Amino acid sequence: MTHPGSFAAGVTAAPAFDDLARLAAILCEAPIGYVALLDSTQQWILGAQGMPSSALDCPREHAFCGETLANDNLTEIEDLSRHPRFRDHPLVQGEQALRFYAGMPVRSGAGEVLGTLCVLDRVPRRLREAQRDGLARLAARVTAELELRRQGAELHAATAKLAASEEAMRGMGEAMAADYGRALDSMADGVLTIGPGAGIMTVNPAAARMLDLDPQEAVGRSLAAMLHEREGTDEFIDAVLAPLHGESGQRRTVSFPGGRRLSVEATVWRVRQGPEAGRPAITAVFSDVTETERLQAEIAEQYAKLQDAFLKLEESAVRAARTGRRLALMRTGAIGLACLAVFGVAAWTWQSSGNGPGFPQELPAGVLTMTAAAQPVSARIAIVGVLEPGANVSVIAPFDGTVRERLFRYGGAVTRGDVLLRLDRGEVETRLREARAAEIRARQKVDELRSWAQGFEVARARRTLAGAELETSNLRARVGQSAMLLGRGIIPAEEHRNLLQQQRNQELQLQAAQQDLAATLARGDELNLRTAELELANAETKLQEVETDLRNAEVTAPVSGVVLAPPEQPGGGQRAPTIETGSRVSRGQAMFSLGDLAGFLVRGQVDEIDVNSVRPGQAVTVTGDAFAGEVLNGRVASVAAQASTDQGGGGRGMPSFAVSIAIAELSEAQRARLAVGMSASLSIITHQREDAVVLPPQAVRDEEGARVVRVREGARIVSRPVTLGISTPEGVEIRTGVQPGEVVVLRE
Repeated sequence: MTHPGSFAAGVTAAPAFDDLARLAAILCEAPIGYVALLDSTQQWILGAQGMPSSALDCPREHAFCGETLANDNLTEIEDLSRHPRFRDHPLVQGEQALRFYAGMPVRSGAGEVLGTLCVLDRVPRRLREAQRDGLARLAARVTAELELRRQGAELHAATAKLAASEEAMRGMGEAMAADYGRALDSMADGVLTIGPGAGIMTVNPAAARMLDLDPQEAVGRSLAAMLHEREGTDEFIDAVLAPLHGESGQRRTVSFPGGRRLSVEATVWRVRQGPEAGRPAITAVFSDVTETERLQAEIAEQYAKLQDAFLKLEESAVRAARTGRRLALMRTGAIGLACLAVFGVAAWTWQSSGNGPGFPQELPAGVLTMTAAAQPVSARIAIVGVLEPGANVSVIAPFDGTVRERLFRYGGAVTRGDVLLRLDRGEVETRLREARAAEIRARQKVDELRSWAQGFEVARARRTLAGAELETSNLRARVGQSAMLLGRGIIPAEEHRNLLQQQRNQELQLQAAQQDLAATLARGDELNLRTAELELANAETKLQEVETDLRNAEVTAPVSGVVLAPPEQPGGGQRAPTIETGSRVSRGQAMFSLGDLAGFLVRGQVDEIDVNSVRPGQAVTVTGDAFAGEVLNGRVASVAAQASTDQGGGGRGMPSFAVSIAIAELSEAQRARLAVGMSASLSIITHQREDAVVLPPQAVRDEEGARVVRVREGARIVSRPVTLGISTPEGVEIRTGVQPGEVVVLRE
């Protein structure tokens, strides 16, 4: 319940209540009028006419108005001297004794009775009906005035609270601005901010030093105006203003007067508060890369010289390796031919002497026969190849950058976790600072939108609306009072019309304030908050990516193995460039490979005559001059389905197909003797049987287009169809048709 004393404390000396008391006295044709507030113990006089307020202030039990509050309606006492309660009242006795009292309850905006509007006279009397109606209307005006005063007090308290909040927010803003300023002052990169009006908003010491500007003089002026007297600044200005043309986030390296080179990255953003809200602004971050580019050029020149020398050494090594392989092939071929010749002579001698087991026996009837016997037979294809790692693991560049330090040697062994490269962190650290700044801005925006309803913008709109509502309520009350006074001829019609016009104008201002509050609240709705949260999530993801890049500035070995040099280009071209100190790498680029030496691959070439005999999974024996005495066992891993493009003599030789041999099971001693690049001799076993039947070529005959062998069955000699296998120096393999132990006729 509203306490009447809370109203009286703030409006005791208000002249408006004196005016209302005077109007009541005039209306009721009484000498005395007053406005009073009452509670359970006391009466306060807010305004009086015809009698001092001090004479009317009294305890409630002595107040005439107590009767009005008890009746809760218009109360008239025609003669106080005859009233049983007030006939002994001090104001009813004496020469100026009061006789007549009339009072109308005064209520709060919520309908609670707070006090009365009263008139007193020194003669007994009664009010006319028009006077009663007028007194009721004036009491309503007192209610409006009290409500206006209450709202004014609340508005004053709210304004004081808002002022305190604004002061606190201003302090926080100044502290954040100071921290931001210190951060800018400590940066080695130049930071320049251009506002919506094209004027420079901030310029840190590094930027002022690079651009040769006075920071105090530059703030507020346009960048073009500050640099227009110097030639060669157009490219820099274009790079700073590039985001306005849709090129935001692109780093550009531009020339600047004095022979300097500046790396510039500019981004566009929009002002969120103040009169410039919604307009674009630009932040440019730039650094002096003159010395960096000079060093890169020197490093590139040195690298080119080293590369030329290295390529010459590589060419010499390749020629020597090719010569060695040719000699090895010639030596292997000569040994093979010699062995074949020895085996052929021995077989011929053995067959001619008739001592070979199962070979022809002369029968008395003049028929030459032999007994078929089981013996091992095999077919092999001999090729040469080069040892390679069993598996290659590519080492990928984590981000765009320059190699600052190379810690490995091509061909050298490394262990998993060893640091192989250190990349320059400068560019990544710049991107990290930018990502952190973007994340901070996005987080601030989200925090601002989450507390938007209690923020500065909404508070300003609410304050404007409250002022408009208060003024509108005041004008409505004044118009009502003016209408009553106009009806009684107390004020001119022009004054009433002016008040009506003011009321209409004020109601328009109230509507504008309501619309402004609604629009301000809409800027903090769920859609804008969701958009800001998504932007914050993107900024956090970008920050995490850049932090990951920074952690990966040291490139480590993913597996243990040997660092492989780049392979030769097809057609005998030069090798791909190696990674050196100062090399420029790109994100996702395969910089080099690590060979896993737990197993080996041998790659060779098979000509088109033999390729159809080679199948994956066939057994292979591997030997080599570099690991003499070791016989390695492997299997065919793959056979190319397309001929190799490099045919030696410009494609004029016999087409050949690449074959890969996998050597998986190696002992530690064997692995220690092997190295990547060693040549090896391969013997691919294309066919092998331990119990094959081999007959001389003359035992196989052609009868009516079918291959047959004459076999003795008891006393008869019959022709039996056979399936032929491979040819060997001893004869032809018979796969089906003849079993070991059977007698085969060679000549009849």
